Amino acid sequence: MIKKFFAFTLAMLFVLNGATVFADTKKEKTSQTARLARLLPASDGVILMDIQRLLNGALPQIFSANPEKLNEINGHIDQIKTQTGFDLRQFEQIAVGVSFKQTAGAKNLVDPVVLVRGKYNSEALLTLAKIALKGKYREEKIGNKAVYIFAAKEILTEHKAKIAGDMPDKILDFLLRKMPPEIAVAALESNTLAIGSIARVRETFESKAKIDPNLMAMVYRKPDSIMSFAANTPVGLRQFFDLDEDMLGQSLGSIRQLYGTVNVANGNVLASVTSKSTNAEQSKSLEETLGGMMALAKGFLGSARSDEKKVYARIVESAKITRVGTEVSIDLQVANADVALLIK
Repeated sequence: MIKKFFAFTLAMLFVLNGATVFADTKKEKTSQTARLARLLPASDGVILMDIQRLLNGALPQIFSANPEKLNEINGHIDQIKTQTGFDLRQFEQIAVGVSFKQTAGAKNLVDPVVLVRGKYNSEALLTLAKIALKGKYREEKIGNKAVYIFAAKEILTEHKAKIAGDMPDKILDFLLRKMPPEIAVAALESNTLAIGSIARVRETFESKAKIDPNLMAMVYRKPDSIMSFAANTPVGLRQFFDLDEDMLGQSLGSIRQLYGTVNVANGNVLASVTSKSTNAEQSKSLEETLGGMMALAKGFLGSARSDEKKVYARIVESAKITRVGTEVSIDLQVANADVALLIK
């Protein structure tokens, strides 16, 4: 049970890490990300992220006490550029629109489309990609736009042995498990690429239905965040996390909306997740369940000896659970050094 609690919390809060830096650029960055988000097709969930602030603000702060690890990360970025020609430092903002689809077996499938904007020419980057793919792609048309479709899993498997290091190896393993067999890529604007399944890329170009304003309002509750997300979850979270029919499973199953942010400030990673249940009684039950889980976790981790469990103990100690009406929020403040240890 405790393991599932941590898996749920960390999955929500630490999939992406971000930073709040340089107050005079916040409005400009937020406006750029907002414009990118408005290009997404209708989606059940949205994730927004500023890559420049992640690379230039968050990571140096998180690894300020471990410059060797920061150098290792920068080395991996340089390695990708050398081997593929893609310079990740040219990427500026990312907007992800996620569609939740139910299969006949009542399982939810996650189908995202990713919009990537940067300091590059989209057509030139696609030409570079075609050269790197050595003809292992096919071309289709969406209107007058060329879409290039390639067997993503096959190509990643082929190149996996060429990329050294534990971190990129784990990332590739994750992608191989989760991504669809084929990925479509197209130039949406002169400096913006659309990446995803052919169906979702087609929706991006053709569909007039865009992101629900209510969903955008949730994702912009804290507009200065480097990473923010919001999602409508009409069938709850139990199917996503394979939860048991216990109090936690029932409470998470009642959640109908989620939103949250991750920032870095004053030597800490600040993470927040808010859930909205169908009624106040269910949100109260969720608050009580999470509070009980926190108490159990504190007792379990109180005598922890390993560095990793000590970090978990400090995370639990920092957690603040609040409830307002049908909304329950979890706010965490975690030292940069602890986040660096978890990433390591």
